[in-house]
Amino acid sequence: MCKKIILSLLALSMVATLGIIYAKKKPAYVYHFPVSIDSPEKIEEDFQKQVSFYQKRLKRNPTSFQDTAIMAQLYAAQGKNNGLKNYFQIAQNYAFKSIHYVHFFNTAAYFILADIALEEHQFPKSIVYAQRILREKPRSPEAFLILVKAHLALGNLVEANHYADELINVMPSESAYTFRAIVLSNQGRDEEAILDFEEALKVEEDNPVQASFTRVMYARFYIANYNSKKGSLNFAEDLLKEALRITPTSHLALGLTGVFFEKDNSNYKAAIKFYKAAFSESKQLIYILKEARAHKFLGEEEFAQALYKQTETLLRDDLRKNKSAHSNDLIRLLLERGNSKDYPEAMRLAFNERKIRGNPETLILLSWALEMNNHLIEARRVVRDVLAKNYRSDEIYIRAISIEDKLKNSNLAKLYRNNLLTSSL
Repeated sequence: MCKKIILSLLALSMVATLGIIYAKKKPAYVYHFPVSIDSPEKIEEDFQKQVSFYQKRLKRNPTSFQDTAIMAQLYAAQGKNNGLKNYFQIAQNYAFKSIHYVHFFNTAAYFILADIALEEHQFPKSIVYAQRILREKPRSPEAFLILVKAHLALGNLVEANHYADELINVMPSESAYTFRAIVLSNQGRDEEAILDFEEALKVEEDNPVQASFTRVMYARFYIANYNSKKGSLNFAEDLLKEALRITPTSHLALGLTGVFFEKDNSNYKAAIKFYKAAFSESKQLIYILKEARAHKFLGEEEFAQALYKQTETLLRDDLRKNKSAHSNDLIRLLLERGNSKDYPEAMRLAFNERKIRGNPETLILLSWALEMNNHLIEARRVVRDVLAKNYRSDEIYIRAISIEDKLKNSNLAKLYRNNLLTSSL
C-alpha cells in the first residue's frame, strides 16, 4: 500500500515536472540562440582591418587571384551593410581582376559578380554567372541560391522551384527552406509553404540575420493571407516582434511592421513610425513612398504630396547617377500620387523597364500604367501574362479587379475578388 502511494506520488511529481517543462517551452518561432549583433561601427572597424591585411598581402603578391577575390568579397559584404553602392563597383573591379589572373575554377569571383548583379536587379546577368559556376562546381549551394533568387525575381516560378529543390538536396538549411517557401507561396501553394517555413525554423543555426529574415518572410506570408487564415495577423505580429528582438535595426522587419499596422485596423499613424525607422536604417526611398501613402490615407494630402515631391527629386537624381538603377519606385510614385499628367511618363518608363527586367513587379506596374492611360485591353493582357506564370499576389489581383470592373466584366471581376481572399505574396 505504501509502495503504491509512493509510486502514485512519483507519477504525480513527474506529471507536474513535465507540465512545468511544457509551460516553459518556447514557441517554435522564438530564436533559441544568443542574440549578438555587432554595431555598424564595429562592423566598419573589422572591415577596415581586413582590407588593410589583404592589401598588404597583395603588395607582396599583386597577382594573387585568391586574395583579390577575398577583397571583392569584403567590399561586396560591406556594401550590403552600409548601403554604399560604390562599394559594389569596387567589389566588381576586384572580382574581374581576380578572373583576369585565373579564369577557370575561380568560382568565388564569379559568385561575387552574380551576387552584385542580384543586388542591382540585373537578374539575367546573375543567372549567367551562376550557371558559369555550376559548370565547374555542379553542386554549388551558392549558385543554386542565386538561381532561386533571380528566377523568383523574374517570376520564373517553375525554374525557381526547381533550383530550390536542388538547393535543399545539396544543403537543407534554413535559407534553403525559407526561399522554397517563398516560391511556393508565390505559386499559391500555401500549405506546402507553411511546412517549409516551419522546417526552416527547425533546422536554423546560430545566424541572427538569417533568423530575422526567415521570420519576416513568414510574417509577410501571413499578412498576405490575413483575409483567409484565422488569427494570421496575430501570428504575423509575434513573428515580427521576434524578428525585431533579434535584429532591432532590420529595415525589412521595421518596414513590414509598418505594413502590419496598415492591415491591422488601418493604424496608419503607427505604420508611419515604422516606415520612418526603416528609411533611417536603410535609406531606401520605397519607405518614404509608403509613408506618403499612409499620410494620404489619413487625409493629410498636402503633407503626402510634399513627401512625394521630395522622393521624386531623389529618385530622378539616383536614376541619373546610377545606370543600373531601376525605375519601378519612380513609376509607382507617378501612379500613386494621383496626378493624371504623370500617367503617360509612368507608362513610358514601365515599357522601358520591361525591356530590361520583365519581372512581376515591373509587369504589374505596367498593367497599372496602361490602365490609368485607358489602354484597358493591353493592361488585361499584361495581367494575364503574369498570372500565366502561376505568380500570385494581392497586387496582381487588385489590378485585375480594377481592369475588369472598368471593362464591365463583372463575372471575371468577381472571380478575381474571390482569388484575392486566398492569395499570397
